[in-house]
Amino acid sequence: MFKLFLILYADDIVLFANSIQDLQNSLDLLYEYCNKWKLRVNVAKTKIMIFRKGGRLPDNICVKYGDQELEIVNRFVYLGIVFTAGGSFSDTQNTLAGQALKAIFKLNKYLYKFTAISVKHKLELFDKLVFPF
Repeated sequence: MFKLFLILYADDIVLFANSIQDLQNSLDLLYEYCNKWKLRVNVAKTKIMIFRKGGRLPDNICVKYGDQELEIVNRFVYLGIVFTAGGSFSDTQNTLAGQALKAIFKLNKYLYKFTAISVKHKLELFDKLVFPF
């Protein structure tokens, strides 16, 4: 018996499995479900990531959705979070820090242009431009 972990967000699904066989079983179930309810999975956007510490993957790993082989990646962005096969979140931290820095520069540009803005409006600009990062 295998455990199936799902994350559902809007029209996205994330499957977690403890082994390649468990993942293939889960994908087969998803394929059957989608066929039954006439749903389509965009296989071009569907990726496989195998979390591991160091080392290379064997060359013979093949995971399929229906009859189409899925791409195995070492890096994947999901909801703005960068996942890497090694489990490090430093790429996520760097990406979000870069986005926040751009937002701060944009905020400074507005503050330089509009010097008579009240403190309340400055804080609102911060909340809208920088805080989401």
